[in-house]
Amino acid sequence: MSFNKFFFLPISMIDYPNKISSVIFNSLCNFKCPYCYNVDLGKECNLDVDEIIKKVLEKKKVIDGVVFIGGEPLINFEDLLFMMKEIKKMGLNVKLDTNGSFPFHLDYLIDKQLVDYVAVDIKTSFKKYDFLVDDSDAEFTLKETARILRKNRIDYEWRTTVISCLFEKEDVLEIFEFLKAGEKYFLQSFSDNGRLLDREKLFSRCPEPYLPKKEIEKYVWLFKEKGIKIDLRRYK
Repeated sequence: MSFNKFFFLPISMIDYPNKISSVIFNSLCNFKCPYCYNVDLGKECNLDVDEIIKKVLEKKKVIDGVVFIGGEPLINFEDLLFMMKEIKKMGLNVKLDTNGSFPFHLDYLIDKQLVDYVAVDIKTSFKKYDFLVDDSDAEFTLKETARILRKNRIDYEWRTTVISCLFEKEDVLEIFEFLKAGEKYFLQSFSDNGRLLDREKLFSRCPEPYLPKKEIEKYVWLFKEKGIKIDLRRYK
């Protein structure tokens, strides 16, 4: 019996590209990104897996799919597996948001046809992951995640929440080398909702974490020249 609790958002128009979805949030995470703004959602996690499935069933007729977000959804792998199986039985699409640190779990889900779309975070260059997670093996896990996704079994995207000190020229160039032509890559604006995971840690390293759109656009052409399908999110 699982004692893990989750938060359920009945309707979202923005979390699953071109689909109306419900969202399931898991608060556990192996990363400690100081700029994470989902912290408060952890306090709202009060539903067990059976209650979550009932909620999805209630929305089945008005949604196209379900999105698993976090935190890191792949941490609660047994619960995730159970929920995905039940949701796929309903004929719904499934999207997974992940930090890319559990490639073999991901491979299993794809192999079992339990997930239809994957969004993977590229936080920064590999050498800077130590700012976000202890004992990082990000280079191995992200490269393995990429190898799995590039088998062309599933639709996917890469994305980066742009933090000024984590998206400097050398970081951008490393990400540029990592991505392949034809892949989707989204640059997402940093959002300060006043309730960040570790505001002091973030601002001690990045006094001005927000990077203006005009600074981001300097790099967009570079990715486009390589054939990467790049776009901006949450930038005005």
